[in-house]
Amino acid sequence: MIQQQFASRAIKKSYLTIVRGYTDDKGIVDSPLTNEKGKVQEASIEYRTLARAELNIPSGQFISSR
Repeated sequence: MIQQQFASRAIKKSYLTIVRGYTDDKGIVDSPLTNEKGKVQEASIEYRTLARAELNIPSGQFISSR
């Protein structure tokens, strides 16, 4: 039953992610994925930034790390 719901897109997946660097407040990443057998699958991810932080840790030429 759950497989059918995923296949019919009745279930919406949600992920929390930590990234290094800067992201816009919200956006869409539209980029195909390729599996280990070379099969290409279309992929589109809509995101929104929940919070930003900056650490006083030098990184290369920068005085802090985001």
